[in-house]
Amino acid sequence: MALKFKVELIQEPDGGYIAHVPALPGYHTQGDSFDEVIENIKDAIQIYMDVLSEESTISLSNSHSKLSSFRT
Repeated sequence: MALKFKVELIQEPDGGYIAHVPALPGYHTQGDSFDEVIENIKDAIQIYMDVLSEESTISLSNSHSKLSSFRT
């Protein structure tokens, strides 16, 4: 099952990026480079989905969900 999330990216004036997922309140991360912030937010979303799957009585899929693509 592939899920898509809107990610808002902010480029910091002094360097680096901040990423925020509006659909997941409190889920944000940062990175020194574009590639780093993308990897960090993908990891954050994956952790959220794993925890949700473990805590929910309704499984999102038979196995853990996987964030299969990312589009900016």
